Amino acid sequence: MFSVSADGVSRFNNKVFIKPTGLIQFTNESTTTPAIKGTSTTVQARTGDDSQYTYLQGKLQTDQAASAGTFTPDKYIILYDSTGTAYKVPVQAL
Repeated sequence: MFSVSADGVSRFNNKVFIKPTGLIQFTNESTTTPAIKGTSTTVQARTGDDSQYTYLQGKLQTDQAASAGTFTPDKYIILYDSTGTAYKVPVQAL
């Protein structure tokens, strides 16, 4: 079932909520329920009231495999901090 409330929130089966701000929440509309928000360049994990970042759980997959064996400088992942600074982090396959 699909409905749109007076405040502009689209509801799908009362399990997925899409707010006019672009915030997508799952399960309920609580301010603490994690949500996903798209910006012009990123996808963010936010709290339901969009006041701060929240935790995102899952697996990180790189675009290239690191083979098992001796560690060499070419086996790394790049992580970015909140300012956009990139960090090359060495990795070794287990």
